[in-house]
Amino acid sequence: MTATASVSAECTLIDLPALLALWSEPFPAGADGEFALRQFYADPCVINGTATTIADLAAGVRALQGALSAPSRSLLSCLEANQKVVFAFELQGRHTGPLRTSVGVIAATGADLRLRIIDILTIADGVVTDVIMVADELGALAAAGAVAAS
Repeated sequence: MTATASVSAECTLIDLPALLALWSEPFPAGADGEFALRQFYADPCVINGTATTIADLAAGVRALQGALSAPSRSLLSCLEANQKVVFAFELQGRHTGPLRTSVGVIAATGADLRLRIIDILTIADGVVTDVIMVADELGALAAAGAVAAS
């Protein structure tokens, strides 16, 4: 069986602009935030191999929004096939709070950050059940002066 893939800036398996807006727009407080996430994510959702509850995911959204002032996302490309959505986007914002990265927490630099990110989402019953996320953290942090190249 041959898989058919669709490449575009719009995805049909999930409302990607609304999903990205959830991470960029002011996040609802308390149970309203968790309710909003449940419209898109299974509970739990596996993220980079770790089962993550909606409550933990909400904490992650709040932490990211606390790290970046006025975060925005620009969708670069989207590919869909076999209940998977693969998309690349740029996350931008001013680094004004502690940012969790793969090398640890980076203190605020005040610099404008631009991270290129690729997400692979598995969709079942209309919600995301699995996420593999890869980000060019090093390039963005080096450009902001948060880490030094040797």
